[in-house]
Order: sequence, then C-alpha cells, then structure tokens
Amino acid sequence: MCQLTYIQLNNKQVKRTVLSTLLRVNAKAGHNDGYGFFDGTNLFKSEKSASTLSINLLPNSNNDDPIMAHVRKASATFINKQGEEFSHPFLENNNINTGSLICAHNGTLSNDNIPKDMIDSQFFTQELYKNLSTKEFGPAFRETITEFYGKFAFLFNYNKVNYIARGRTATLFNSDITINGSPAGFCINTELESLTFSLYLLNDFLYNYGIEFNFTTPTILEMNTLYKVKDNHGLTFESSIEKLTSITFFEREKCTAWKNEGRNVTVYNRTKNNVGEDFGNFSHIAKFMEMYDFTLLELDHIMFIQYGYGLLNATGADIGCLVDSLKLLSKTASKNRTKAFTKALFTYPILSRKLIYSHGLVPFPYFLLPPNYIIQAIKKTHEEVTNNKL
Repeated sequence: MCQLTYIQLNNKQVKRTVLSTLLRVNAKAGHNDGYGFFDGTNLFKSEKSASTLSINLLPNSNNDDPIMAHVRKASATFINKQGEEFSHPFLENNNINTGSLICAHNGTLSNDNIPKDMIDSQFFTQELYKNLSTKEFGPAFRETITEFYGKFAFLFNYNKVNYIARGRTATLFNSDITINGSPAGFCINTELESLTFSLYLLNDFLYNYGIEFNFTTPTILEMNTLYKVKDNHGLTFESSIEKLTSITFFEREKCTAWKNEGRNVTVYNRTKNNVGEDFGNFSHIAKFMEMYDFTLLELDHIMFIQYGYGLLNATGADIGCLVDSLKLLSKTASKNRTKAFTKALFTYPILSRKLIYSHGLVPFPYFLLPPNYIIQAIKKTHEEVTNNKL
C-alpha cells in the first residue's frame, strides 16, 4: 500500500518541514519504491526511497499552494516496474483544450486493458484524462472509476483545482494545525500512525525553534466520497473542503467468496456494507482460525488493515474474500510456521502474542515468515524480556 499526503499550510517553512518529515516517516513504513510531490507549480519525482531524504534536497518553493505528495510501495502485480516513470504523481497534459491533470493514487486497481508497460495508476490517470475532454471533473471521475476494480484513494490537481477521493478500504486521515496559537491549515495522510507520529515529532522539533506547533486528533475522511478543495488557503479542513454529494461512486470488488452450503458465492461490484449481512457460516471462520492458530482479535486486526473496518462491520463476502486471500498467502509451509509459533509460545510461557508482535522481531501475521526465523526471533524476544531490556 502506498502513502498519500496532502499539506495545506500558510507558513512556507513549516510546510516544507512537514513535507520532508511525512515523506521520510511514510517511507520508513516500508514504502521505498520511489516518491514524488506537486506544490502547485513544480512536479518532482524520484525513483529513490524518501527514507534518507534531507530537507535541503527539496526544491525551494515560494508559492502558497497546497502540496500533494506520495511514497510508493509497488504492489505484487507491478513489483517489476521500478523507476522514476512509475513514481507518483502522474501528469497528463497533451490536450490543450482539456488542460492539465496530476494524479497520485494509493491502492491497487485492476482493469483488463492496462498496457504491459504501465502500472494501474498510470492507466487510470490516462483514462480519466480522456473522459475530462467531454465532462466536468466529478462526472469524469465517477465514469472512470466504474471501469476499474480494487482499492483506491486519490489526490488530484486538475487545472489548478485540487480534489481528494477516498474509496472504501483505503484510508485518509485529517488533522487541523495551529501555529503560534492561530489556525494555519491542515494535513491529510494515508496512515494514521505515520501521521500522528510525524505531528508529535514536529511539535517537539519546532518548539526548539520557537514555533508553537499544535494539531487536532486526526479524523478519518468519509468512504466513497469525492472532495473538492474550494479554498487553497483555508485555515481548517472544514472551511477549505467541499464534499461533492452529487457524485456517488463505490469501490468495486471482484473476488470469489467461500463455498456456502455447496454453492460458490461470487461477488461483483458490492456497494454496501451491512452489519451481519450474509454472515451465515461461522464454522467456516472457526475452521480457518483453528487451522492457522489465529485468534479472533488477530483476524479482526487483519480485517481492519485490509478493509478499514473490523469483523462486526463486515459482510459475509468480506469474510470470504479475506479468508481466501489469507489461505493463498499462507499455503506454502503454513502448517510448519504455525507449529513453530505455537511451539515457541509453549517453550516460553511468559511471552504473549501481543508482546511478541509489539517487540517487532516477528511481524504480524507470523505465518508469512520462515519457520526457523520465527523460532529464533521469539527466542531473542524471550532473552530480551528476561534481561529486562524491554
């Protein structure tokens, strides 16, 4: 999953500091396949990881426009496509009548017509630009996204106007910012943890330079919603953003759910999320948890990572798709990994799952790791616990 960032601040130097901080923090989360940003005038892209970025290497922008930024983590489908040309944002401006479109995307989209030399985000930008030749931005976006399946959140700049779109499973979080006691703008980021960590870090860092930097508790943007930035210099999210309620769209899924009472249930273009809908076969979930030694809490956590909400808000189709994808990931030697994990828990009873995961030597979920690595990592965790190093 890539990371999107949108920064709207009335202090140029602080805005530049926020940009460099969020680029680096987002990259540290494993998004090292390139980065880029657009500041309203300049489009900058790099194939390098932003994790080693220095603020001194950022182009010095003198304009007051918001910044849209992106750090890339190539999806499995496009893992072989590396380089600056695949870094976001993407630019389309070959039609003088249509103007200029810049797009940054988080998620993975599927479409049978994606050329072999392009990634999903490039192709989407190209198709949206074609539709903009005959339609306003909102209707053009709605028409284009219906031709794609998959997960998405977007940042757009179309002829100097910024738009923000969130589907269902990709997240975007917003926090309003004050500088020296006065409202100064806001910041949006894909991952809550990265955003919160960066804002606290900036609070400490800027204080040393005599700048009082504060922020509100981040809130999540509404799913399946397109926003228009009506004021590029607005001082809060609420005063700057307009929700385009007339543009309705839904994130479309294309997956095969589990076998239910002898029937193959296939889901296409699911557009609603009703609590308990089609939940039906609990034994299916129970067998999966028993087979792979999962707790309900862990399954709920994975569901939240995948879809942006937990088991209680999931449909039967959601559960089926999640279980099928996890089975596919854990198919090779998964039982050996499960045995290694449970054996280590039995050997070191003072350890809990939460402690093992929080220590960081065993990333969650464990069954994607080699069995020997699991055993050694848990052993090292135990040594550090007993030596009071945690």
